[in-house]
Amino acid sequence: MKFDLPRSAKCVAQAWAALGIAFYSISGLAYLYFGSRPVTHQDFWRLYQIGLTHSWLQSALLKYGPHSLFFPSLLWLANLHLFHAEQQPLVIAGILLLSMTVSLLLIPIWRDNIGSLTTKALSMLVLVVINFWMGRASITASGGYNCICSLVMLGVAIAFFVLPRMNDRSHEGLEAAVIVVCAGFLASFSFGSGLAIWPTLLLLAWCLRLRFYSIGVLGVSSMVAAIIFVMLPERDARWQMDLLPSIARSAGIWLCQIIGSPPAYAVAGWRSPQLLFQTVDSSISIWFGAIGLVVAIPTIGYALIRRNIGQSRLKFTGTALTIFSLLVAISIVATLPLKRGDPPQVDAPRYLFWSTLFWCGLLLLLIARSENVSYLRWLAFCICLAIPIFAFPSHQRWAFHARYAQRLCDNAATSLINGVHDVEEVKIIAPVYAELTYTVAPLLRARRLDMFAEGLQDWIGQPVETLFDGRHEHEDLKGILRVEALVDEGNGQLAARVIGTAFKSHKSVPGKLVIIDPSGTICGIARSAGSGKVLNQILYAGKFPINHFLGYIHDYNPKLQYVARSADHKAVSDEMIDIETRTPAPAPTVTTPH
Repeated sequence: MKFDLPRSAKCVAQAWAALGIAFYSISGLAYLYFGSRPVTHQDFWRLYQIGLTHSWLQSALLKYGPHSLFFPSLLWLANLHLFHAEQQPLVIAGILLLSMTVSLLLIPIWRDNIGSLTTKALSMLVLVVINFWMGRASITASGGYNCICSLVMLGVAIAFFVLPRMNDRSHEGLEAAVIVVCAGFLASFSFGSGLAIWPTLLLLAWCLRLRFYSIGVLGVSSMVAAIIFVMLPERDARWQMDLLPSIARSAGIWLCQIIGSPPAYAVAGWRSPQLLFQTVDSSISIWFGAIGLVVAIPTIGYALIRRNIGQSRLKFTGTALTIFSLLVAISIVATLPLKRGDPPQVDAPRYLFWSTLFWCGLLLLLIARSENVSYLRWLAFCICLAIPIFAFPSHQRWAFHARYAQRLCDNAATSLINGVHDVEEVKIIAPVYAELTYTVAPLLRARRLDMFAEGLQDWIGQPVETLFDGRHEHEDLKGILRVEALVDEGNGQLAARVIGTAFKSHKSVPGKLVIIDPSGTICGIARSAGSGKVLNQILYAGKFPINHFLGYIHDYNPKLQYVARSADHKAVSDEMIDIETRTPAPAPTVTTPH
């Protein structure tokens, strides 16, 4: 029986679903692209160090703790050696992989002859909103991390798409088996969470009543994948196990927190920014997780007993996503004691990429179940249509957070281009590996990679009259710049951190400024971390300044007068901005964890 709702309600639901799908797909893609991490960040300092000092094969085969990154490493190694390690190719690749995953999950649902148009519209709404929700931005706004996790999900989606065809006794069944096994290996060796694909496939094969031959193929393939994984060389020889005694008594709470984090973050979006993490850290995530588990476990058990999920691709996709994401959450809990002995951050934003899939699967199962159970129809109808509204505040807030993080990353890159050790600025791109940053940055600088690809670092120490062959241009440059703090240059000398604003005629913003000492020598570079005026207004409600600059002065002498000139379009501006000089206190020393 299909949805027996009034015709007008169906039309409203379909129209609302279409609007929600359009809004979250367009805004999600725009926020991901314009709020992406622009430079090397976090674990990639360590990964790039390996990539620059080892061969491609050695770098790809190395295992990092419980993770094999073989397939995504091929993407960033290619980017490292062929595209100057710029982040934009990885950002685009990650967005494409994420979009492909959503499409592969949608295609079988849309082709299913069982569901009504309203059912399909609601299913598409759930998949689009959850996958493009910016609450997952700690992963999806990073080109490298998005490639890692979306490659896992691409392999998972391909396996789910093809698995039912393995029951075919013709050559198509054999082809399907090969594709499913290859997809399983793609997921397994893209990230540690991908190993959950094998028990998921075995459970789904049982529910689909596949032949024992097909189940045997999946079982043997899973053992081969496990053997290869164990044999791969390790980057970290030993894992700390300080928390192992507590895992038994804490595992249930941790599992509930991981699973309940997405609705907790969505609830927190409705509260003030100051209460965001207080809301997430509260017991609300545990209660949401417990409710989810109470619903999911009997549902999965029922599917394993009845073995009838193959009748509807919607039910199959919902069951598959629920099982896979639950197994991933269990694997995260199991490996928490292996992570540097730190207190477990089970509600960390990075886990939202996986836990959102759990709720996606449950909602798809609710929609599928409502086709045959009358009292669930209005429940599914109301919950699914309310999701875009419920998720919107957190969607926007995390989009703003991603943009703010991007600005901080640009500032950190400016400090590295200037060759200063401004740990306070660099901590955003290396919260754990701050010291490693100053080891790897010279490797990137020597090869002109990432933030060094443009060659701005080569300008420092040159006479300004030699820049662009002495070409000048009238730009009506104006602004206010001042010295904010003193930072270490790394050689015992002190540099000055300069901040301020600058603009040209018609309120346009220069991309970069050169800072010049009284002798006419370039002694530092300042870069804009602002947003374009139109982009800032449309996507970010005008909340970010469009002409903010940060730069540095090498060998700073407060007795000298420094000026800044625009250096855009292969010309130096005729106008100069005087830099307000003073003797500030040194920047605070930031102690970074190891």
